Amino acid sequence: MDITARLDTLTLEISYDRGSILLTNLYNPSDNSAAPALPFTRLSQQSPQSIIVGNFNLHHPEWSHEGQVSSSSSEDLVDCMIDHGYSLLNAKGIATFFRKDYTSVLDLGWASSSALPLVSDWNVMHNWHQGSDHYPISFNLSFSPLPNDSDPSTSPFSFHNDHKVGWCKSFSRCRA
Repeated sequence: MDITARLDTLTLEISYDRGSILLTNLYNPSDNSAAPALPFTRLSQQSPQSIIVGNFNLHHPEWSHEGQVSSSSSEDLVDCMIDHGYSLLNAKGIATFFRKDYTSVLDLGWASSSALPLVSDWNVMHNWHQGSDHYPISFNLSFSPLPNDSDPSTSPFSFHNDHKVGWCKSFSRCRA
């Protein structure tokens, strides 16, 4: 079920033995039509552990390079995220977007206070660039213990340690 019901937002729920975490990917066009509509209430009811990443197309001193001016839209976003208990995952000034002689920080990641301890190794992967004008972002989520996936009918994916060699090879090919 799509809990956001928006074309500019995709949400994935990952369930594990102690609860679930929501991963939301958002595209906020330059007219800022998506960020104000972030479905916090519905997301919070679904799972208090939530990570929101995406292209926000906004500049703010919290994440932008020196000299880039914030807008009222970016100020509103920061206020809204703080009010809902989210923390910014980006390191200030690390470019996520580029064009010829111009770089910027447009792609952001936010984690709710309950999801923040699960997130590690947040990185902008400049070496993974594959033709887009945005750099990929990578991060790890830590779940302990791993869910019991001995019943393959419950999920088409199996990340249990029994299958670690197979999924590590798949992910390693992506990093090459």
